Amino acid sequence: MRPTETRGPAGVVRTALRLRMLALLALALGLAVVFAELGSWQLGRARTGQQAPPERAVVPLQQVLAPQEALSAEAVAGPVAVRGTWADVPQQLVVGRAADGSPGDGAWVLAAVEVPDVDTAPVDTAPVDADAADPAAGQRAAATGDGGALLPVVRGWVPDPDDAAGVPPAPTGAADLVGELAVSEDPRGLAGLPVGRLAAASSADLLNVWDGRVYAGYLVPDTQAQDASAPGAQVVPPPERESGTNLQNVSYAFQWWVFAAFAVLMWLRVVHDVHRRALERAEDEAEERRAPLPGATGGAADPEGGPDPGGAHEPSSALDPGDVDHPADDHPADDHPADRRAQEASR
Repeated sequence: MRPTETRGPAGVVRTALRLRMLALLALALGLAVVFAELGSWQLGRARTGQQAPPERAVVPLQQVLAPQEALSAEAVAGPVAVRGTWADVPQQLVVGRAADGSPGDGAWVLAAVEVPDVDTAPVDTAPVDADAADPAAGQRAAATGDGGALLPVVRGWVPDPDDAAGVPPAPTGAADLVGELAVSEDPRGLAGLPVGRLAAASSADLLNVWDGRVYAGYLVPDTQAQDASAPGAQVVPPPERESGTNLQNVSYAFQWWVFAAFAVLMWLRVVHDVHRRALERAEDEAEERRAPLPGATGGAADPEGGPDPGGAHEPSSALDPGDVDHPADDHPADDHPADRRAQEASR
């Protein structure tokens, strides 16, 4: 076995200190650092992504939100002022709601305000009575709103959406509102619903019933604005501002940290496998060295017919006299006369 291929922790450490393993360790640590940073970034988003900045004063809608743009924390950090005209689009009832938005038998009354892309007018927080609005002012607002976008506005809540008399008529003229923005709900579609009904306050669903660009959110006006725009309907409370930790981002952060740990564990697994294979090769080489070579005698005599233990061998031409056939036995030569007389006397 090679001196560097030893069993136990010492051998694993020697394998880990090889140049190739150190280069692989540098790569694994680099990946782990990147994954850990991504996890920290996701955790930071989990802590702050759902928290609104400190509450601010009333600002124009165009200052914090553009049409078809996702709502940011700044957009929902405080009230916004909306100046435009009530759009000539069909009013919608968001059914299956209580006044606070929880499941119920009533409906939200949803209309649209056409908001110009740029608002240069000063912010006026006083509500405007749509019935007492100057028609000329409404015409000026409509001209200002050319090329604008539609902002869904919750005008109030009615207990029975099937009671047409209880639903306030769609407003017209100028609109000057102050309220809170809420994120658009997930689309539910229009299948199975009568005309003028929605299952969710969703901008995606409203695109199917309103012509033009639609803001990715809706406005819940303050109490005075709702009373002025929809007399007889109950007031819808402003949306609650979400705060706390976003669990989805926490799960993403945990996944990135798992990836970071996995990169280091994979390096340890590679070191262990390389060390194990090196030990197996060293053991195989040791077995080959201990095995005898083919045809080797080792200097020992074979008792059944091997060489003489003394190492002396007779020449191959030396034969046992008893094993030699004499020609005289097979082919007798002419006997000597004396020999013949001796044979006859013996007879």
